[in-house]
Amino acid sequence: MSYLTKTKMKLELPALGYVADGPKLRVGQREFLFEPNLHKEASPWNLVEVDDENELATAAVCLNILGKVIGAPKFHEWLGVVKADRDLAQAVKTDTTEVIGSTFRIFNPEFKFPRTDAPLWMGCDMRINNYNHVTLQTIGDCACLGPHADGHWVGWQDWETEGYCEYDFHNNDDDSQTWSLLAGMGHLAALCLEAAS
Repeated sequence: MSYLTKTKMKLELPALGYVADGPKLRVGQREFLFEPNLHKEASPWNLVEVDDENELATAAVCLNILGKVIGAPKFHEWLGVVKADRDLAQAVKTDTTEVIGSTFRIFNPEFKFPRTDAPLWMGCDMRINNYNHVTLQTIGDCACLGPHADGHWVGWQDWETEGYCEYDFHNNDDDSQTWSLLAGMGHLAALCLEAAS
């Protein structure tokens, strides 16, 4: 049993979402407008407040107090549905990579995006693995947000039985990378909840 399952009722786990109108990142009841000075107002690592409501039961993706991204069982199930439908998977990937790229561009308007259909480890991408968890990639040398197999909150051995997943950042050396990955994950969370309604 994962640490998350043992303690989830005691944790501050507000829902993560993306609002295209703005665009904004939603964390619980608060919204953060994506703009070049965002990093001066809020760090990606302290978006969760100690009095935030635990929304894990209704959310697709949550953030915890340490800035960890937590995928809920409904998110895991929805990613499996997306992966099984080639057309849907391509549409979701296209939309999500556009959100990642456009958010990155807000912080780096002069950046020239590479022209490639296969971003490999340098561009914006989205992949769903065999466990129905997602890896998002942004501009940079393997700058990504993906499942943490040996996470403190949820380990790989609990992925199948519980459906939760702890996501972690890798090589995100710049706030624009972190914000763009959070935007992509928030966008996926919004699509998941929209499909469930």
